[in-house]
Amino acid sequence: MSHLVRIDDTSMPDGVIRIAGQLPGADALKPGETVTFKFMPGFVYLTGLVLLAAWRKSLPATVQVLIDDTATYPETQRFLTNTGFREIVETGIYHPSAPSRIGKVPIQAILKGREKEATVNEIVRIFDDYAGHVADTAPFRVLLSELCENVLAHSELTTPGYICARVFEDNNRCEIAIADTGIGIDQSFQRGTNKSAIDRIAKGDSAVAIALEGLSSSKPQPGPGTFKTYFGFGLFITRRLVEENRGRLTLISGPEIM
Repeated sequence: MSHLVRIDDTSMPDGVIRIAGQLPGADALKPGETVTFKFMPGFVYLTGLVLLAAWRKSLPATVQVLIDDTATYPETQRFLTNTGFREIVETGIYHPSAPSRIGKVPIQAILKGREKEATVNEIVRIFDDYAGHVADTAPFRVLLSELCENVLAHSELTTPGYICARVFEDNNRCEIAIADTGIGIDQSFQRGTNKSAIDRIAKGDSAVAIALEGLSSSKPQPGPGTFKTYFGFGLFITRRLVEENRGRLTLISGPEIM
């Protein structure tokens, strides 16, 4: 059986939200089935591809994912290659080999330690080079480090998360996208020890909203095969930094969008 995912808008956040609604769950795919990303004519935003890259890596090896770019422009076909996206989707590698381009950091796997810091440094560099040479990039670096650490420490993922960034030189704006296919915010709370959060979710409160408030999942004792650091303040810090710098934060976790 073949599943078709039509990619006609990769803008953040509206296009990405529509794409997320089309993606079949891994449990709905059977061995030997194929998923095709059919790209339609139109501009493809680099940051919109990160969700698809992370989702693809969450699938069983028995599921094949193809790119159909026959309806797109030659520039778009080259772009899908130059960003590392085609390499992730079609070859199954974790870490694409695409080089950085001016004003952009292509899709990169979020890995522990030195490689994570190298990616953060690269994004801070393009931010400083192309977004007006801000006096202090420390808050920006904290924001990126917190988000990457969330992927590594909280999501309990079994395949890499991905990050990329681009700068809009005409209006001094930087856009960053991070995606993983871990357990999600709701399950992070449900597996935690913060009874207040669990009770609020049971009554219908949004797990995403609770996380953005800074309420931690409080999991000091890790379960088998899980990470140890469960402080839960990364999204709260990120939200505050984005707001203080007049930015916009969009968070998608499971069926929740905020």
